[in-house]
Amino acid sequence: MDIRTPDQQEVLSFIEKVLPSLHINGIDGVLSFLKSRISEFQYLGCYEEEMKSIMVYEDEKVHIVLLLSAERNLGYGSNLLQAFIERCERMHLARISANAEASAVGFYEKAGFEKTGEQQEAGGLTFVPMEYLLGQKYLNQTVTVEVDHPHGSFHPHIPDLRYPLNKGYVYLDGEIIDAYVYGVDEPVDSFTGMVCAIIYRKDSQSMQLVVSRIGMVIRKEEVISAIGFEEQYYDTRIQWGNYA
Repeated sequence: MDIRTPDQQEVLSFIEKVLPSLHINGIDGVLSFLKSRISEFQYLGCYEEEMKSIMVYEDEKVHIVLLLSAERNLGYGSNLLQAFIERCERMHLARISANAEASAVGFYEKAGFEKTGEQQEAGGLTFVPMEYLLGQKYLNQTVTVEVDHPHGSFHPHIPDLRYPLNKGYVYLDGEIIDAYVYGVDEPVDSFTGMVCAIIYRKDSQSMQLVVSRIGMVIRKEEVISAIGFEEQYYDTRIQWGNYA
């Protein structure tokens, strides 16, 4: 199978050919919507001599608008979705969102997506909002945090607030990622420990790591309290490592 970017006319021809065969409600609305915004989206196709599957997505939001296969249960959609996930991992993004057509929820869940809301309807199409959290390979890894905001120093943006823990960054896979140091109650210049949690902020493509001593048993409520001085201002999700 070959994964590559198709041109817009190829995309429309494929969608117009395949979508009606799925017998789902709202097809006319979907086609009209895609045609009206054809130049605004990005596309990725899975080929085996000819196109077998197409993904339509919003680049800036990293949001899958449509994932459509000419033939189901042959792996075309799965291969395309996995290729997209791997591409986003290489770009060090934090999450992929999708509006999964109601009958495709199981397909997305098998790929690692989770529901983030209840079933909705728009333009005659029924869908479920879902997302895939990237970067989870960092959980339980040993990393070194270079501390640029030591314990007790003043916060640069929140008046009169001193950092209740050390905060800095790690350098992973060519990317700088912000990181909290948990469990060290004195200022340090750097700290080597284990990634015990990853914090994902809603509507953001950045992540925050929480790094603790290797093998330290983590109490989730205490971590949440410790990072609350900053994270209280965001709508977050947290993925936990093995010791939490």
